[in-house]
Amino acid sequence: MKKALILIILSLVIILFLVRECRLPSPVLEPTIVTVYDTVRDTVDKFVPRYIPKPYTIVQTDTLWELLNVDTSAILRDYFSTVFYRDTILSDSTAFIVVMDSIYMNRIKARDISFKLYSQAINTTTTITEPEKLRNKIFLGLGVGGTPTSFGFTVDVMLINKKDNAYALSYNVLTKDIKFSMYWKIKL
Repeated sequence: MKKALILIILSLVIILFLVRECRLPSPVLEPTIVTVYDTVRDTVDKFVPRYIPKPYTIVQTDTLWELLNVDTSAILRDYFSTVFYRDTILSDSTAFIVVMDSIYMNRIKARDISFKLYSQAINTTTTITEPEKLRNKIFLGLGVGGTPTSFGFTVDVMLINKKDNAYALSYNVLTKDIKFSMYWKIKL
C-alpha cells in the first residue's frame, strides 16, 4: 500500500511536470539596443582683415542757419574725435560674430570683423546586445536542517529549464528521505 501511494504521488508529480513544460511556449528574447548621441564641438577663431567701406551715396542738404550761439571748438573736437563701436551680430551655439567700427570725421575709418565658428559633429553610437541564449542549467548543492528532535544532511540537484522554472530533488543522507520541489519564477 505504501509503495502504491509513493508511485501515485510520483506519477502525479511527473504528469504535472510534463503538463507544465509542454503547454507554455518558450519566451522570445529581444536584443537590447542602446543608442548614444554625443555632440563634439570645435572652436575655430577667425579674424577678417581690416576693411574700410566706401560710401556709395552722399546726400547734402541745403540748410540755412540763423545765427546761433554755438561752441565751435566743441563741434570741431567731436568732429575730429575717433569713436569706436562694437556690435555683436550673433552669439549662440553656432558662432560668435562681432563687428568693430571706428568713426573719424563722420566717416567709417576702419571696420574689423571677428568671429568664432563653433563647428559641431554629432556622433551616433548604436550598440546591439544579443541576449544570452536560453538553456537548461543544473546545480548541485548541499543542505543542512532539522528539528529539535532530528537532524538532516541533504545532497541536492536542481534543474532550471529554458522557461525559468526550477525543479529540485533532495536526498537526506541521514534519514534516507527523498524530497522533490518545483519553483516558478514570479514577475514583479
